[in-house]
Amino acid sequence: MPTTLPPERRSRGEQRHDRSTTIAGLSPDRRREVDVARTVATEAGQVLVAASKNVVVERKADGTPVTEADRRVDLLIRERLSVAFPGDELLSEEAGTSYKGGRRVWVIDPLDGTANFAAGVPLWGVTMALVSDGRPVVGVSVFPKLGMHFSAVAGKGAWLGERRLWTQDRGDYGADDLIALCSRTPSRYALDLQARRRVLGSAALNFALVASGTFRASIASTARLWDLAAGWLIVEEARGLVNVLDGPAPWPLQTGEYGALGYPTLAAATPEIFAQTRMRVRSHPGRAVVDEVAADSVPEPIREWG
Repeated sequence: MPTTLPPERRSRGEQRHDRSTTIAGLSPDRRREVDVARTVATEAGQVLVAASKNVVVERKADGTPVTEADRRVDLLIRERLSVAFPGDELLSEEAGTSYKGGRRVWVIDPLDGTANFAAGVPLWGVTMALVSDGRPVVGVSVFPKLGMHFSAVAGKGAWLGERRLWTQDRGDYGADDLIALCSRTPSRYALDLQARRRVLGSAALNFALVASGTFRASIASTARLWDLAAGWLIVEEARGLVNVLDGPAPWPLQTGEYGALGYPTLAAATPEIFAQTRMRVRSHPGRAVVDEVAADSVPEPIREWG
């Protein structure tokens, strides 16, 4: 397990940030990319909300769930992006998981949190990132049922709606702080942390809530490229830190097949929390106790969904 961050990862969360930067202040080309991604993600979210009233779940070859809505929204997103950016490559969870080496590629998860979606739990979203020269430069994650829209631009910042995001620096972990886990984390890693543990069922949402200050950190044990591409940038641009726990990092993106590649990823609000978490995480074949989601420990939109 890596113990130190590459220099570029140690500094990306703390450099280049200008508090005066707004989405309206972006360059015309970058503003258009953000606007298109937001519009497409919002449209996709509306389709999913309508489809959530009658969900039929199937199983992909790897055993993970998929719905007809996943595929329909994936097609919609790819069609919209192809019209807006005809020269860009598209890499999507549901259709086309191979990267052919284009300078610009959109990495798309049309529905992150499919199991939640199918079960009627509103913790799911649409997430996409524009990767240019091997690294994310635009990221958008939209959670329609929560009314939360996150976006980020490399070197310019991250936003919740139009509000600039900054991760919360509250010092060391406290007993009431929260850390997000994926459902596989307890069987793969042992955590020696005071923080309360939460499983929400959406990697993209976990990243977003680290960026917004709800979670101090998040561990995704088997995140796919499309799960993390936008969220990675959103956390970094909110001045947090993200890196893999084991194995190679996804950036710079390499030509090849990404369908079966998983990245055990740690995102944290501050360098200090990142270091503390990494020191207290070890590979572990056993199980850990995961707290159920407490109504008083998650953002207002999530508490009100019922």
